[in-house]
Amino acid sequence: MKNTTHSISAAMVLLMILGLTACKDSFVEKRTYTANVPVYLSYSDMRLPVKSTPASSVTNNGKIYIKDHYLFVNEKYKGIHVFDNTNPSAPVNLIFIDIPGNVDLSVKGDYLYADSYVDLVVLDIRDI
Repeated sequence: MKNTTHSISAAMVLLMILGLTACKDSFVEKRTYTANVPVYLSYSDMRLPVKSTPASSVTNNGKIYIKDHYLFVNEKYKGIHVFDNTNPSAPVNLIFIDIPGNVDLSVKGDYLYADSYVDLVVLDIRDI
């Protein structure tokens, strides 16, 4: 007597596998992702010259440095505000030094050191 149950079950498994792979297109999901894309600054924009401009109000202050009767207040990524702090109860906003990408400053002697993206800027502050 021949056992036919094995051949029938093997045939059913084969049909099920073929049937499931045939229905593959009905299970396709569409997914949408949000990705961050870097925005690069051009080399020429990164190397803009340092210049002094008229005094302006401080909107996003960073580090503060006091030297003699001057007060240097960093405006994050923009530059440095210079105040005459002779009267500490009413400092006078003198000028704004436009230094693109500036976040840090220091003073040693008569020189102000500030970063500008990847550069180091040194300014003589004997005569503000």
